[in-house]
Amino acid sequence: DIPPIHFDRSYYLLPEESPAKPYELFWRALVESSKTAITKFFFHDNEYLAAIMPEERLLRLQILHYADEIAVPPAFSSKDQKVAPAELELAIKLIDSLTSSFKPQAFSNETQAKLKKLLNSKSQGRVIHTPVPQKGAAPKVVDLMDRLKKSLREKGAQSRSTTRRSRRRA
Repeated sequence: DIPPIHFDRSYYLLPEESPAKPYELFWRALVESSKTAITKFFFHDNEYLAAIMPEERLLRLQILHYADEIAVPPAFSSKDQKVAPAELELAIKLIDSLTSSFKPQAFSNETQAKLKKLLNSKSQGRVIHTPVPQKGAAPKVVDLMDRLKKSLREKGAQSRSTTRRSRRRA
């Protein structure tokens, strides 16, 4: 088991056109043994640590961070904080109400898209104006429990109206 903090980039490994049998044999052996292979390789004068993992019908090369590349977290403990059972129940309800299947295609890097648009404009000779950030008042501290309750009420109202619409259609 490799902690996800060690994961860097992933690549799919594919066999050359022939022979594909060693690839298939290695893939099946990793699947049957429920193992991950650990390897080192050189690429562009750099040494990398990687894991080779079976995934569906392919092998995935997962580049890993070396142990010394991972920051040690600062000493921190929240055990002293008292959490009321009602607060915990409310937080769990909120999480449950917002839970859905992970769909990576639903997410995009908006900063990268804006940067591409900016670079495209610049390459076409347009003058780029950058807004000056406004200095404002200090951010307002909000009560987390009030926000949780409000969010659950709103989520409940949305699901009730959706249920009513669904019943009308049926």
